[in-house]
Amino acid sequence: LNLLNSKMDADNQNANCLIWPITDISGATIENGSVVANESDSVNVGVNWINRVSSTETKSYNFETRYETDVFTLTGIVGYTEAEGGTFRETSWEYVAAGSNASFDLTAPSLVSDPAPSDASAFTAGWIWGGSKPTTDEETYAQVDLVFPVELGAFNAIKVGAKVRDAERSQDRLAYSWHGAPSNGAGGYMWHIFDQCPNLATCGLDALGVQSVDAPVGGNFLDVVKQNRAVMEEIAFVGLNGRPATYAIWNNLPEIWTVEEKITALYVQGDFESDSISGNLGLRYVDTSQTSGGYDYTGSGLQLVNVSEIDPAWAALVSPPTDTVNWTTVDNDYSEILPSVNIKYDLNDDMALRFSAARVMARQNQASLSAFETAGALNVPNPTGSAGNPLLKPTFANQYDLSYEWYLAEASIVSVAYFFKDISSYIGTETYVDARLREEDNTMVDVTFNKPTNAQGGNVTGLELAATHTFDSGFGLTANYTYTDAETDDPEAYTPGVSENMYNLSAFYENDLLSARVMYNFRTDWYKGKHSNGNDLFNDDFGQVDATISFNLMEGLSLNFEALNLTDEEITEYADDNESRLMSMYEDGRRFTAGIRYTF
Repeated sequence: LNLLNSKMDADNQNANCLIWPITDISGATIENGSVVANESDSVNVGVNWINRVSSTETKSYNFETRYETDVFTLTGIVGYTEAEGGTFRETSWEYVAAGSNASFDLTAPSLVSDPAPSDASAFTAGWIWGGSKPTTDEETYAQVDLVFPVELGAFNAIKVGAKVRDAERSQDRLAYSWHGAPSNGAGGYMWHIFDQCPNLATCGLDALGVQSVDAPVGGNFLDVVKQNRAVMEEIAFVGLNGRPATYAIWNNLPEIWTVEEKITALYVQGDFESDSISGNLGLRYVDTSQTSGGYDYTGSGLQLVNVSEIDPAWAALVSPPTDTVNWTTVDNDYSEILPSVNIKYDLNDDMALRFSAARVMARQNQASLSAFETAGALNVPNPTGSAGNPLLKPTFANQYDLSYEWYLAEASIVSVAYFFKDISSYIGTETYVDARLREEDNTMVDVTFNKPTNAQGGNVTGLELAATHTFDSGFGLTANYTYTDAETDDPEAYTPGVSENMYNLSAFYENDLLSARVMYNFRTDWYKGKHSNGNDLFNDDFGQVDATISFNLMEGLSLNFEALNLTDEEITEYADDNESRLMSMYEDGRRFTAGIRYTF
């Protein structure tokens, strides 16, 4: 019986520094058709803060039992897991310095503006928005497996089993708005805030001083006003200078969704062994039933429904007629038979050949299957957004592996493997245009949405070399290298997730009291799919050093330490297979964990 309860508070503040619009590139530095450095006059420099009150809680219950007789072995599992979390309150403010000068350089990433983002008095009121985005996730499952020892020619065991899963994931989305005019005749509360707090140097919003950000870029954008979160939330939700806070709360229909998934799987497998040949033959049947739910507000052009009791008069501001809003569901059902075979042939006591073939499937994640839409900034040219697709089918592949293994010693091996995968469908992207409300001027603007779709497939071929050697002293080394050649049936498409070259190196030491390992993992660049703005997104070469160590304090009791990314590597993304088009850089830092385990 395994019981788990985990809670985590994750309140956070996110700061964004922005410049727009950049229209003059006459003096820009251009590489590979992309602007990589430029200096602009008379642009807007914006600084916004997104304050989130967030948490997660996970509960899991799992019971497993095993019953053995001379005739069969029965294993049964039942379980239930649930989680809830996300952002339960979000408050976001933006302040802007219009008519500024700004320059950027993506070759040695830096961003500089005049006035600087640390000059609180230079940034005047821009906009306020907020909301909440809680999510829930639950699943009930059961599994039974039976093993029958047999003597049917070369077959020595027959295995059968079944598994059922019933899962549901949902997301809610509320939008807050402070800008509308309430029914008592007073002006919108947001305009009152901006009148009383015209820039960041007033109302105590800059009372915490300047925040110096440790980031993998340069320029004065790394020194920004640290907005006073407590003051901000007091103003937004309580009141300011004698006026109570008033704001509208809407259901943001395109971002509210549920996905239900019911899966039934049955399998039969036969294990065989005869002289120098052993292996198994298997057949799996999988039935999947998915239902995606979301709001249909066709014909209204609007997607916000007022749910606020603070001032219902605001409902008329943007809410569509209620008779145009309906909860609708889309079903996506499919069944598949998945055969497999695994064969091992012993060349001698130290060498073996292995062959395997199988038809496999990978379902799409539930967020991609949801009926969601979310748009980015609407005050820019050609705004973009992203959406889900409830009719996505799994990715299917027929895969084959052939390997040679040579066991040099009891804990030493050298191997080489060839693999081939014939993939029926990758995930592609299709676009459509829909209108969304721009609150700043209460107008509808066209947004180009990108949503995933089942596209043409391709094939993946590769070769893997691996070696492990353990010395008598307890020290050991392991290494592997994989070369992968991926092709798609669509010449305009990229193969997602595949690096041409990958290798892993590890050194370890083990005895009865201590187990320690240092690892270096590296892969060349790979395609990550479409960015929300429609660009093809690539990850640059990446490698990192990790380490683990475990002490056996006494029988059954161990102390464990883990360190990830010891060399503090950065993750770099670029657009459209063009390294000059820097998209983002992440410095996630080093991560350390410690734990203690007792087994009895």
